[in-house]
Amino acid sequence: MKPLLEVISEELLRNMQESGRTRTFSEGEEIFAQGGEADFLPVVLAGKVKMIHFLEAGKEVIIGIFQDGEMFAVPPIFDGAPYPATAIAMEKTKILLLYRQDFLRLLHESSEFSFAVI
Repeated sequence: MKPLLEVISEELLRNMQESGRTRTFSEGEEIFAQGGEADFLPVVLAGKVKMIHFLEAGKEVIIGIFQDGEMFAVPPIFDGAPYPATAIAMEKTKILLLYRQDFLRLLHESSEFSFAVI
């Protein structure tokens, strides 16, 4: 699957940026925590993020690594479930935070966005 930002138009990207909030995270900084309320869809604009699922007894499993143009943690935004893992910036990382209500609005209003997400 191609990264989201490789398959959408400049116009849709501008609309997403106007709807969301851009934030820069430092290396090692937590973006969201496992079990936390999933209130935004993160899209990596620049940098790298790893998602880690923590198990009992201090063990952890890397769920995925995400880079420029990729979105992650999509299912919880659809169903309102908590984040299934913790996301941590692996380097200085710029992320577009697309909040749930804006994500759902874009799905409804933009077939381009809907197709790109699915």
